[in-house]
Amino acid sequence: MISTQSQLLVGLLKQASLISRPMTEGVATPNGISANELRLLMCLGGEGALAGHEIVDVMGMPPMTVSRAIASLIARGWIEQISDQDNRRRRPVMLTASGWHAYREMMPDVRVVAEYLLGALTAAERNALSRITEKVARRMDAWRIEHMEGQSK
Repeated sequence: MISTQSQLLVGLLKQASLISRPMTEGVATPNGISANELRLLMCLGGEGALAGHEIVDVMGMPPMTVSRAIASLIARGWIEQISDQDNRRRRPVMLTASGWHAYREMMPDVRVVAEYLLGALTAAERNALSRITEKVARRMDAWRIEHMEGQSK
């Protein structure tokens, strides 16, 4: 018999997988980019400059997927590699002015998807969902840290 928490986790996994569909169809495709390029653009727009390995950690994307998305967005002129004066081996990327423009231009499409997906929720439900997702995200970070520490010993 599967526990209630296990059922909830399976439901979250399903939602995490399926949420990319409306983002791809409603935001990425109309703007001529792939879902992975959109994820990277959203990540850098929200987090600021990051190195590829940091994007892998933050987004949970495979390294090759991140590498391809970086190369594609550099080719578009939407991101650029910058230097890190404190660590010359670290190779962060950041949005260019053109990338920020593209990011801002996509926000109305993101808003349409958000309003559709979350529009059936009351304000109280949206607030509760926000608190719950933040709490679960903190636990995911803690799991990763504890799990990684356990493997390195």
